[in-house]
Amino acid sequence: MIPIPLMLGIGGIAAAAIIGLMAAATPTFTILGIVALIIIVASLQYPEAATLTFFFILYTNSALIAANFHNVPIAIAGLFPLIMMLPFAIYMLFGKEKIILTPQLYLLAGLLLVQVVGTINSIDVGTASEELFEFIVEGVIIYFLVTNVVRTPATLKRVMLVILIAAIILGAFPLFQELTKTYDNNYGGFAQIEEYAGFTAQETLISEVRQQRLSGAIGEVNRFAQTMLMMLMISLPMLGGRTSLPWKLIALAASVFSVAGVILPFSRGAAVGFALLVIIAVPLRLIDVRRVAVFVMLGVVALMAVPQYAARIVSIQDSFEYVAGDSSSGEADGATKGRLTEMLAAVIVYVEHPVVGVGPGMYKYYSQDVGNQLGIRRLDGARRSHSLYLDIAANTGTLGLLTTLGAVFVTVRQLIRVRNRWERGNPFLRNVATGLALAIIVYMTTGFFLHFAYIRYFWTTIALGAATAQISKQVAESITDDPALATAATAATAAHP
Repeated sequence: MIPIPLMLGIGGIAAAAIIGLMAAATPTFTILGIVALIIIVASLQYPEAATLTFFFILYTNSALIAANFHNVPIAIAGLFPLIMMLPFAIYMLFGKEKIILTPQLYLLAGLLLVQVVGTINSIDVGTASEELFEFIVEGVIIYFLVTNVVRTPATLKRVMLVILIAAIILGAFPLFQELTKTYDNNYGGFAQIEEYAGFTAQETLISEVRQQRLSGAIGEVNRFAQTMLMMLMISLPMLGGRTSLPWKLIALAASVFSVAGVILPFSRGAAVGFALLVIIAVPLRLIDVRRVAVFVMLGVVALMAVPQYAARIVSIQDSFEYVAGDSSSGEADGATKGRLTEMLAAVIVYVEHPVVGVGPGMYKYYSQDVGNQLGIRRLDGARRSHSLYLDIAANTGTLGLLTTLGAVFVTVRQLIRVRNRWERGNPFLRNVATGLALAIIVYMTTGFFLHFAYIRYFWTTIALGAATAQISKQVAESITDDPALATAATAATAAHP
């Protein structure tokens, strides 16, 4: 075994040389090199440093922001999940830990095989290979590393704390942007304005009030609303249980800023997704029936505070009326026709390629030709299906759809079991399981109106759910193996920091 001081010395010399070379080229690389060196040195002593850095970068979307706004090469930004290789290697080599293999990982392996076959049979192997590589990095690798580095209750607590802090940051920038009306300032990429998002409006007796739709750190209004709704679902349960005052304040701030992040994009899909979440979560006992009224009241207050959002949600009725056969609504006519065309085209493509689909990410290259034959609305250029389920079906076929939904089902079932197992004995694990289950369900309900993209958020949440189930099992086994440790184990993992 190489002594850690020697490793630090060699690593420091190498890093200094690399930073020197980068400094001669560009200051951006110099900063990146210094940050990377700090993370590496810290991780050698505290492996969690790299793990927590990963979660912060991912949930704040800092890697993509760095690429789009701060001249960081997209190749480097896209490979940031690999920083978790450091703690993984330390756990395996020095900690002698065993590799964790979960049922979801086998389903991901099956989905990977489906996508490989789809890539080989696609009309453009090169383009499909790019999508396949994205799935390998943002799906398989992220899932494997997260489940193998988030191993203990202490690590899980710190990860959840980082996610709460990320929620505060994500919501704070667009909220400040809205309060100050500084729409021309993207605040380093954390308060973006999507080019084609436009405005939402509310008619008054005097005039029409136009409201800019904000897209925060994500850059797409609907995706930003979806992400913040997931963060809200994770944050709210953290307010319960025997928690310390600092933890409650952080969870409360995360919840408040997450609400702002959900509202300011003025996403109708997020509103419908939230309504469907409540309908699904109540029977699963993830949301207490007695608290549904509180959710409804909060929603009413939010809509009263931002009437433009209320007006936008009411417009959903026009879309339903059009789909039902009433085309009298001109406003709903254009948007609804386009999305309906994309969805129906995806159905046709899926029916024609039912087993493994047309290849990862390839449906959009079929949508224009197939969709324009329907005579509903002409599509210009490659278009996605605007539905997670149809997108997966068209791209990866029945096998891809079954493996993806299988991973969701297994994870949610595990989390419900964790919640039920620790209903009284461990409020922290109960609250984490509840929040992650709700976040996954929110992704799936909003997915009725959004295609399968930004998969790093999806698979990371799935991985955290699987890790929570593993940690719950460890805690339960430690109590079962030695009853004398029951009190200490419960005390060590039950309370929030």
